Amino acid sequence: MTGLHLAWAELRRWLRGSPIRPAALIALALIPTLYGCVYLWSNWDPYGRVDEVPAALVNEDRPVAVNGRTLDAGTRLRAELFKRHDLKWSAVRADGAAEGLKNGDFLVTLTIPRDFSADLASVSGSSPRQARLTFRLDNAHGYIVSKLTEAAVGELRAAVDSAAFTQYAKAALTQQAQAQAQAKGATGSALQQAVAAQQSAIDAQAAAIGRGVKIDTVTHHPARVYGRGLAPFFFSIALWVFGLVVYEIVRPLNLRALSARTRPWAVAIGGWAPAALIGVVGAVVLYVVADAGLGLGAEHLWATLGLLALAAAAFTAVGQVCRALWGVAGALVMLVLLMFQLVSCGGLYPIQTEPAPFRAIHPFCPMTYLVNGLRVTLTGGRTSELWRDVAVLACLLAAFWIIAAAVAAVQRTWSAKRLRPALHA
Repeated sequence: MTGLHLAWAELRRWLRGSPIRPAALIALALIPTLYGCVYLWSNWDPYGRVDEVPAALVNEDRPVAVNGRTLDAGTRLRAELFKRHDLKWSAVRADGAAEGLKNGDFLVTLTIPRDFSADLASVSGSSPRQARLTFRLDNAHGYIVSKLTEAAVGELRAAVDSAAFTQYAKAALTQQAQAQAQAKGATGSALQQAVAAQQSAIDAQAAAIGRGVKIDTVTHHPARVYGRGLAPFFFSIALWVFGLVVYEIVRPLNLRALSARTRPWAVAIGGWAPAALIGVVGAVVLYVVADAGLGLGAEHLWATLGLLALAAAAFTAVGQVCRALWGVAGALVMLVLLMFQLVSCGGLYPIQTEPAPFRAIHPFCPMTYLVNGLRVTLTGGRTSELWRDVAVLACLLAAFWIIAAAVAAVQRTWSAKRLRPALHA
């Protein structure tokens, strides 16, 4: 029998009998398309959706009177920012912005200080000061936010110029030049000629002042390096993949114990505990290697190890149920779940920049809560959010324990379908 005959015989085995078999082949053939296209769709143009990133604008500026005119630079800049839609701006008070940045309601904040107009107006005086703005973000909500908002800072500089600050500086400097010429006795056409002679220098200086508004960027809980910011995402993938592959070796349920009328919950725990123990050890080794080899350096070491252990146990429980319910097809189910979590857990780009379907399933992804929790334990953040993530993962573990026990109870009864499954290795 040739190799081609053997290949055809294997294909016929999958094409005959239960319709589940050809459906499984079709599902396998679609895996590359699902992975490639879904992931590509998710990352197609995240920078083009930065206008969905929630941002707080705090305007504390006080208008000032200059040469008989009122300069309200803060209000002018606020109007320009809302018109440009570079970020999803909300005008709030300082305390609301600070609280929103802590709890993730806002990913960035911009503060216009109370002396912003006064500093801009100082260009016409003897002691000019540089106007400043303060841009804040928090890496506890994702390191990539800082990269996404770098473009926003550039747009902010453009907004400062568009808000007519350069034109104001030009007018102020022109008035200053006129005053200097008048002090020297120039009048009429002589005055105009004196000012015109300085016009190119005035234009250049005004443009420099408009561009010279300094933007201070303050990062809370900085990840410092790219890899440290992405560690929560890749750690989550690693533990989910473990839950997928461990039951290729470990039995999800002990069939002999089921036949011996052992209690279902005991059978479920007996199939979960060995795999979970291996997973916990693997999670600890994962952190130790990343820390020793790459200098990961968690802000909260024991919380990181505890969260990794809990996630390993929970993801293992999910893998146990999938394998016990669907056999070898359970691995395919875990793989598909991983695919959708990769684009919906917010591990790379802020979830606000993802397409609507991925934003909708974001709260239902187990990896979402491990990613969020690890951001807090690795780089710092609010412990209340960490406890929420721990509670969700603990509930996930308990729920799948219960489901595994129910599956064990059902599988006490044998059927012809179970004795000869449509899909088997």
